[in-house]
Amino acid sequence: MKNILSIQQASILAALLIVLIATIPVGFKTWFVAESGNLKIMPGIGPLVALGLMMRWRWAFPAAKVLSIISMGFVSFLFLFNTGYRPGYLFLLLLNGLLLLLLFTHDLNKSPSAATP
Repeated sequence: MKNILSIQQASILAALLIVLIATIPVGFKTWFVAESGNLKIMPGIGPLVALGLMMRWRWAFPAAKVLSIISMGFVSFLFLFNTGYRPGYLFLLLLNGLLLLLLFTHDLNKSPSAATP
């Protein structure tokens, strides 16, 4: 099966999704917790991994896979047991699912010159 996205496009999209997953719970806090609450998912390491994906650092691709799996499990748990904020968690689940699909269908460790058209 031929991939729709090139390696560069997949890296950019994965980095964008990681940054969105890290910043949406902070920017739209009332979607996820009460006004006095606080929810952070991949707060410091997420943007660093996104930068690593863009710069093709060797450790960034496996780290992105591990972080996205942990994030998916955490958000799934919150979705199941925190019924008052389900639409926000569903949105994060969709973003995490798209990120996992992207990370497991593209080999972002390859250099762009090694990719075959």
